[in-house]
Parts: sequence; structure tokens; C-alpha cells
Amino acid sequence: MSTTRSTASARPAAPAELEAGEACPAAASPAACPAGVAHAESACRAAGERGTAIVGTLVGFLIFMTLLLFSVQFLVRLYATSTLTAVAASAAEQVADSPDPGSAAPQAEAAARQQLGPFGATHTSFEWLEVDDQEVVLKVDADSPSFLPLPAEWRSITRTVRVRTELFR
Repeated sequence: MSTTRSTASARPAAPAELEAGEACPAAASPAACPAGVAHAESACRAAGERGTAIVGTLVGFLIFMTLLLFSVQFLVRLYATSTLTAVAASAAEQVADSPDPGSAAPQAEAAARQQLGPFGATHTSFEWLEVDDQEVVLKVDADSPSFLPLPAEWRSITRTVRVRTELFR
């Protein structure tokens, strides 16, 4: 009993056997396709996926830039908050250390505004809640610089600094 095996396979036609208008099979390399015959992968890509790379790139770029902008906004707010706190504490200490705290408050406020620069001159308000022989309380309100259209509550920075006045006897 003998069995015969078929040597025919379901392999694609060779590129030389294709006519113009037919696509070269995906298994063949693009260089093996004759002139005028499209490679199967590029033919499929050209038909339905043309221009999708730019859309994906733009969406990814916009997401990246949005996250970067929020990060920069957050860092600028942190910087403004820490600078405002340090300057307010310095002004309150300057008033508490002076021999006459009541008359030293305007000078300390002017020095604090100078340290804050343009930000302190236009966006900051100082309120001396208590200036006496026991303690100095300074409340500072400011609006953080912003790159995004944020609500006023998110831009507002309020710091209250309390320094005890110590007299040497």
C-alpha cells in the first residue's frame, strides 16, 4: 500500500506572476514586488490608516503639554507660598525685635514688599492684626501667579505669622 503526498501548498503567488493592480503578498519583501505592483502591507495601510500617525502624535503631545502646564502651575504656587511665608515671618520678626513695635510695622512692611518685588507690590496685602509688647501677628494675603484660568480660591494664598515679643530684663 502506497500513499501519495501532495506537494502543492497554499503559498502565495510569486511576485513575478502578479498583474498590475494586484497587491504583492505580505510575506514577500517590498523590494521583491515588481514595478507598478503595491506591497500588501502598504496597500492596506494606504487604504485605511493614512494620517493616523499625526493624530496620535498630536493627542499625545497635547496631553503631555497639559500635564507639563499643570506641573509648572503647581511649582510656581509652591514657590510663591514658601517665599510669601518666609518674607512674612521675617517682617514679623523685625517688628518683634524692634524697641517700639508699633512704629516698626510700616518699615517692615515696606522691606517685605521690596523683597517680594513686583509680586509683592501688586498682588499682596499685609494686615497687622496685633502689634504690642506681648506678640506680633501679621496676616498676609496674596494671589499666586497663574498660567491657567483657575478659580480665585485656588490662586489665593493666606498666611498668618505669630511672633512673640521678648524683652530682655
